[in-house]
Amino acid sequence: MKPIFFLLPLLSLLDFSIADEYAVEIDCTNAGGACNNDCYAAYKNKKPTTLHYLASTSSTNTNRRLSGCTRSPCSNSKYKYKNSGGDCDEYPYASTKEGGTGSTLRCVPAGENRSEGAQLGNFYKKSNAKGGCNSKPCTYLLFLKNYNSKTPYCTQKKGATLKNDGYEFKLSSGKFVDAKMRARDDDDEFVDDDSDDSEVVPLAERREFELEDGSRVLMLAGDYEQDYNGTMIASGIDLDSPPKMIMREKPEKEGWENIWYYGFCGTLLFGVVGYAYKPDTSIQTWALEEARRRLEAEGILEDPEKK
Repeated sequence: MKPIFFLLPLLSLLDFSIADEYAVEIDCTNAGGACNNDCYAAYKNKKPTTLHYLASTSSTNTNRRLSGCTRSPCSNSKYKYKNSGGDCDEYPYASTKEGGTGSTLRCVPAGENRSEGAQLGNFYKKSNAKGGCNSKPCTYLLFLKNYNSKTPYCTQKKGATLKNDGYEFKLSSGKFVDAKMRARDDDDEFVDDDSDDSEVVPLAERREFELEDGSRVLMLAGDYEQDYNGTMIASGIDLDSPPKMIMREKPEKEGWENIWYYGFCGTLLFGVVGYAYKPDTSIQTWALEEARRRLEAEGILEDPEKK
């Protein structure tokens, strides 16, 4: 993947259509059910996570039909899936080349489905200078923001499995069946294949990043080796906001990996306490220098003398 939008002052001068991939941030605050479906599809069903926007209404409508959403499974009393919401959400999205047949479906509240759909729509329409597709076909990666208790498939704890809660489903051979089910080789009967978690993307491999405004985003799968620092991510909240830069990856802090974190916090606390009892700049200077040294040692802050 080529680096995307590295120089903010040149945003208005560049033609971003030459970039291999774009990136969009979806805020899950009001789109919990849809984001949850995204994560199940990507982390359990291993659905594609590099998406290709088609910029074609007819293709989108065709994909919606092929996915099964136009059959109204979320308003039909004969299907159990309607109990989790009244709108049919699909991943991969119907607006992309990857959508259509075999998409992972979930019935979600209408407002949550509209929230994600509106954010994607803004990203598709957004100008290249602001990180969007400019209403033209484009390739993009998906990042999720504000994933929380409403998105358990995005935030599974280590050791847990991505078991289907009974509301993840798909259209297969003309029937709606639970997601992660397969047909037997010898007949048309579907059997539960959800006990096999060998394909689940473990929490340790899910990549979180800190943006320049301090917010955290979760990359929906993607390249586990690629360095995304410096990548610009477009917001889907509106059409006008500029893209934000990924500053660094945020690994899970556990065990000995927490040492730098606690050391840094302790250093700052020492400086604050020192100031309260002795308003002398020497203590504060030492605290800040020590904090900077620790961050440089962890590679979080670059030493300008080493450039």
